[in-house]
Amino acid sequence: MDEPKPLPNRRRSDTGDDTAKIPISVLAVDDDPAYGAFIESLLKDGGFQATAAVSGEECLEKLAKQEFDLILIDLTMPGMTGLETLKAIRRDDKVRHIYSLALTARDDLATKIAALNAGFGDFVAKNSSV
Repeated sequence: MDEPKPLPNRRRSDTGDDTAKIPISVLAVDDDPAYGAFIESLLKDGGFQATAAVSGEECLEKLAKQEFDLILIDLTMPGMTGLETLKAIRRDDKVRHIYSLALTARDDLATKIAALNAGFGDFVAKNSSV
């Protein structure tokens, strides 16, 4: 059995090697294929390596095949919700270290607290101008 990876440095520049030159790899998970493609396009325009998934199940499949530095996960998806997807990720020693952001159209305090309590590092509102 593979040993779990050590937690990465939060800043690539902290490593002192050439990893700062490697684009950050992001997995964007949203059940709306058009919105997922939009996020993927924005990320690529920003210099990231970006891949989209349309479900929690597809997210887990992609994580098993490819390494990612960051995951953006829509909270409200049919089937496996964003919270359930993150819980599955946090149970897997091979990928549990990946920084994850909740992506949500909801802006209420209860949703934000639930996301942070589930293990998301932060959240991004879909209606955000940033």
